[in-house]
Amino acid sequence: MTKTPRVAVAATILLAAPLAVLLLWIRYANAVPDPVPTHWDGADEVDGTMSLTTFTLVVGGVAAIGSLIGLAVLAARAHLRITEVVVGAGWLAWLLPSVYLTVMVNARGATSAGEVDLGYQWVAVVLVLPVAAAAALWWLLPRQSGEVPVGPPHSSLALGEDELVVWVGQARSRVLLGLASVAATAGAVLTIWSSSAGLTTLGVALLLSLMHYLTVRVDREAVTVTWGPLRFLRHRLPLDTLAGARVEQIEPLRWGGWGYRISTRGRAAVVRRGPGLVLSLRTGSEFAVTVERPEEAVELVNALLADRRTVG
Repeated sequence: MTKTPRVAVAATILLAAPLAVLLLWIRYANAVPDPVPTHWDGADEVDGTMSLTTFTLVVGGVAAIGSLIGLAVLAARAHLRITEVVVGAGWLAWLLPSVYLTVMVNARGATSAGEVDLGYQWVAVVLVLPVAAAAALWWLLPRQSGEVPVGPPHSSLALGEDELVVWVGQARSRVLLGLASVAATAGAVLTIWSSSAGLTTLGVALLLSLMHYLTVRVDREAVTVTWGPLRFLRHRLPLDTLAGARVEQIEPLRWGGWGYRISTRGRAAVVRRGPGLVLSLRTGSEFAVTVERPEEAVELVNALLADRRTVG
């Protein structure tokens, strides 16, 4: 699919959000009670309602705002991480329409708001639908990429036998941090609709905030990767298990996505697209990690490996 049709499909996804609200209102306005249920407690009992008109205007307004933001960025062709902005706008545009869909379908045929039951499968719909729209936009739109030269197969560093060497680098993802902020906001909003959905989304926000950056440490014993400020997840690769290191432009989807991934290529710790450190293991597998200044890490790892072979 060429660039122009991709952008047209992306614009259609954005426009479809407020249009879906309008079509749902036309289809179900005379089949649902007024007021409609807008919040269920932990026991799946309705404990909040809103007039159908107000509910429709609020949901349609938020969907229209998200849609217009995404369309404006598409039209401007802004050079400020255009894809991430449009993806976020698409997620926002579809968030409340998914709630609206859930309420209208479940309230159909009920004589009062209190009769409406909300199955837990509909919580999944509310969470998945906006994510699916955002994922489609991410796939459709072009992203900035740059070529990074492959690191040297051998190191130019000369290390003393007893020299203490330590290298520490980090990689941070403003996109993941932004998604954490958006998820936290969405969690607060969804709590107004359903306690379980809101708490689930807040949990996702916490996880994203903890994993939006990672730290890489290279010393004479191992390469160690830790996640987040609490370092709750840790990967340690002893130098004895490594065959070499190189620099590579990390494309998350080629390694299975973002976060800690296991794919046919090996394992990876990915928080963003860009230059990274790829470690070749003696087993034939690989471990990739996104990190700033990976060339320095490659030099040190290869120097330490060469030093071990010389001593051996």
